[in-house]
Amino acid sequence: SEDGGSRARVAYSDLDKDRALFEGDGEIEYQYEIYRHMESAMHFNDPLRTLDHRKKVNREAARKNRSAAHRSGKTWEGFHPQTNLVWLHFVLHKLREQYDAPSEPSEESEDPVVRKAWDLERALRRISEKLSPESLHKCGMDSAGQLAELALREQWLTWEDVLGSEPQSAANPGEACG
Repeated sequence: SEDGGSRARVAYSDLDKDRALFEGDGEIEYQYEIYRHMESAMHFNDPLRTLDHRKKVNREAARKNRSAAHRSGKTWEGFHPQTNLVWLHFVLHKLREQYDAPSEPSEESEDPVVRKAWDLERALRRISEKLSPESLHKCGMDSAGQLAELALREQWLTWEDVLGSEPQSAANPGEACG
């Protein structure tokens, strides 16, 4: 850290100061559901563990989970990398709402712009699926670093995209990061 200490400071917003963020109707605005998933990810590393007491079927589970969340002692000030993935899912969701995906090109289509646009749409769809709270829960992805590793494996990104140049040793990419 800049002050010579061994711990870096985490930039955060204390979302507990505005509990209305967690009580809005997720059917009307998906962002409210995302805040609830982020809260569960913060406390339990599980974006699907319910803390939502508003639904009758979840009241008892939510009560127990709220108690466990309080005992966890975790706050928004701590580093909870899975919350970043949940937020990235939301940002991508909003981006895709505004994006007019092209229709799938036919086999004989040779227009490179149409093909590139379709490849982008396909990649955005796959990333969105991987970042959904349900997938995060199932596959155990916990950080943006793991997302970057996936993007490199799936070839959504190249090393140049991530590092600005090829790594010194493609066989051991961690060495290039120092």
